[in-house]
Amino acid sequence: MRAAEPRPQTSVGPIAEDEGEDGPPSASGPAQAGLRGMVVGSAWMIGARWVIRSIGMVSTVILARLLLPEDFGLVAMGAITMQFVLVFADAGQAMAVIRNVNATDEHFDTAWAMSIAIGVVVAAGLIVGAPLAGLYFHDSRAVPVVQVIALKPLINGFTNVGVLAFRKNLRFGKDFQFLVINRVSIFVVGISLALTLRSYWALVIASVCGEAFSVAASYVLSPYRPRFRLTKLREIWGYSIWMQFANIGYFFGERADQFVVGGLAGATPMGLYNVSADTASAPTDEVVVPMARALFPYYAILLNEPSRFAEAYLGVLSVVAVIALSTGVGVALVAGDLVAVVLGQKWLAAAPLVVWLAAGNAFLGIGRSANAVLSVTGSGRLYAVRNWLFVVLLAPAALIGGMNWGPVGVAAARTVVTILFAPVMFYTVIRVIPVTATDIFARLWRPIIAASAMVAVVKLSGIDAITSPVFRLFSNTILGAMIFVLVLLSLWVLAGREPGVERTTVEQAAKLWRRLHWRQTMLSP
Repeated sequence: MRAAEPRPQTSVGPIAEDEGEDGPPSASGPAQAGLRGMVVGSAWMIGARWVIRSIGMVSTVILARLLLPEDFGLVAMGAITMQFVLVFADAGQAMAVIRNVNATDEHFDTAWAMSIAIGVVVAAGLIVGAPLAGLYFHDSRAVPVVQVIALKPLINGFTNVGVLAFRKNLRFGKDFQFLVINRVSIFVVGISLALTLRSYWALVIASVCGEAFSVAASYVLSPYRPRFRLTKLREIWGYSIWMQFANIGYFFGERADQFVVGGLAGATPMGLYNVSADTASAPTDEVVVPMARALFPYYAILLNEPSRFAEAYLGVLSVVAVIALSTGVGVALVAGDLVAVVLGQKWLAAAPLVVWLAAGNAFLGIGRSANAVLSVTGSGRLYAVRNWLFVVLLAPAALIGGMNWGPVGVAAARTVVTILFAPVMFYTVIRVIPVTATDIFARLWRPIIAASAMVAVVKLSGIDAITSPVFRLFSNTILGAMIFVLVLLSLWVLAGREPGVERTTVEQAAKLWRRLHWRQTMLSP
């Protein structure tokens, strides 16, 4: 810890102490980065998420063969209980600091103090309330799992708040390191313990150890040393109160179906559903979520430039639509073989769940592009109303589906509600930035038609007659990808080569081709 002498109150808080090789930061620096900086930042975050996801997928493949669906279900019960309590205590202090271009040391220190207080309260609540989780899930083993997992928010509260400066100062390389350390530590500890214990405790202990490694890494990566003070509590709370309410609604919108499955069906179906949801959402989430993480500070810079803000959002929407529809619909098409090849035969019951959840996640991923816009514009009330409206529709639909058709009925209900709710998500964006329904439709119609064509061709191809699941998975994946790209580019040409992800991709491919051709010419005798 540094000495306690007064520190200068700059306009960027601890960012000034983290200048590093990127030079001194400033509030105006990010604005000059423009679109290129936004793309680079998104690339860093997507790269981090894909590294994390790759490690996670390898971990899941190994653990799926060492442990049972029941083990995953018990851990999911503990995790969802922790998240349930944590979401009520999260005051959105991190986003409030990142959004504030005039944040000082006091803002960062107040956010750190709030995180510690929240961690203590949540941990205590989980330890005391763990028996209620056992009663709800009808499994007494969930009680000690919840009590051990309670250590995670307690440990996490002490994370060095200086790491927020990585995102605020657009130093995504540092943020990359911080995110990956946690995943690597969980992987190493989890696999080691699973080989030894062959129990769900391997996953529980690994998650707690990963949190401890992450906190330690935060103090190694950032030189900032926070102090416990609450001088900016009122200011931070003023921004975050509606965002907190919105985040609670978002949590229930994300987890309501899992609560229903766990309450109605028990540990094994809960494990199947949880792993199915993770498998189905992975391709889309690992692009949309990191893009949102990287875009938040850029959107904050564009708050006073509505036209540029709208242009940036539409560009992001175009990319997200292509990725979400191609991967979400693609995973749904090959779900049976994907589960058999990746997870193994004992997980085959998850295949129909993956079909429904992957299809729904394609549309959910597109709708999530609105989240960062609502957060950064401070539209907490609108964001909250939207999230809770989704919960009001999803919860009864999932309950009816679960009571009549089991976990598959829950998954189907989630997908149907998600698709029907998509227009509402876009309506909230139209309310806060200058975009129209026509602008949004222009970014969506081509990938929607391309995804539909992909489904039709793959289903009619006859590849499903192949007996080898590995070869069948490979063939359907390659064919589906080719059809999607071909139809997408054809529609783009027919539409007059208008702006969008297609034009950017073609232009970048042409530049790469010219560069490679030039090098080949220079090297030729």
